[in-house]
Amino acid sequence: TKELVPYEGEIQKQLIDYTKGALDAVGLKNGPAHNEVMMTANGPMLVEINARFGGSMGPLINRDCLGRGQLDAMMDVIFAPDRFLAEFKQPYKIKKYGLAVYFVSEDDEHVVNAKVIEQIKALPSFHSLGLMSPPGSRLTKTVDMFTMPGMIELVHVDGGQIRKDYAQVRKLEQSGNFYILPQ
Repeated sequence: TKELVPYEGEIQKQLIDYTKGALDAVGLKNGPAHNEVMMTANGPMLVEINARFGGSMGPLINRDCLGRGQLDAMMDVIFAPDRFLAEFKQPYKIKKYGLAVYFVSEDDEHVVNAKVIEQIKALPSFHSLGLMSPPGSRLTKTVDMFTMPGMIELVHVDGGQIRKDYAQVRKLEQSGNFYILPQ
């Protein structure tokens, strides 16, 4: 999972300082950057760093949750630099909470159940769905991002609702009804 967390906090400070150091180390000084950092028991650990916008559905969820995203900031750099500099110095404020949930297939014998997908789409915080294969297609065992069956993004003004919906998604996934044997 990936979660949009508040700007303020001790862990966030560690992640921000670490990420700024990583950007400096690779010489990224201007423009968009996509960074993935995991917090481990030993502190932050770099997963990915690139001179690009965040991918997947990230830009849309950021705009929905924060009121602006990387593309908005880059446009301000070009067309309204004073606004960019003023906003860049301010911590972001969460307007809605966001969570990306990655599906996991434990084997290569099942297919995604279309009926369960409809149940997921009915969750109060459902925002978007990305399936790697349409329902009914045989899955492969999940070992990385390229073999996951898909993902959903949850967005809601109430973080508690997102936690409830996340628990429901994992319950559906573990119930034996999410992934079914092909007929």
